[in-house]
Amino acid sequence: MRMLNEITIHGSVTDPDWMAGRPLAEKVAEIRRWHLNRGFNDIGYHFVVDRDGEVAAGRAVERLGAGVAGQNTGKIHICLLGGRGGVGDDVFETHYTADQDTALRNLIDDLQDDHGAMAVRGHNDHAATACPQFDVAAWLSEFETARITAPVPEDPFDAPRWLRRIIALFTGGRA
Repeated sequence: MRMLNEITIHGSVTDPDWMAGRPLAEKVAEIRRWHLNRGFNDIGYHFVVDRDGEVAAGRAVERLGAGVAGQNTGKIHICLLGGRGGVGDDVFETHYTADQDTALRNLIDDLQDDHGAMAVRGHNDHAATACPQFDVAAWLSEFETARITAPVPEDPFDAPRWLRRIIALFTGGRA
């Protein structure tokens, strides 16, 4: 397994209705085609998040991605569908859906559970680009502030997240 230290967020820079009604697998295949035409050996992203929050795998996480020219070592690349016409400091909601927000946050949590703590940045933190069309640090800060100020429900079973997930698998619930 390669050493991972960052999750890098991207936008596909497509219209909100791009390939509407088509399966996410077809959308991933189209992005793969774009990347192959640019000389990549596969889709550059490890994950793609659709407008409805569905997540699809792209390139295997074990393989070096192709999301930031010359800066891919240690990175997992996630692409959100949408973002056309955006600039680097727009707010997330300008270009992406609430379902994508939830799915992206869950995916980040899952990846950090699986691979350890990693920085989360945008493509625009590494290159002169608007991608992913929002300020990732501001978006994360907003989430962390909400998490800190939200009332903490009493959990009679205070166990690590990974253990609650295993229990949920056996009980049919969601931890």
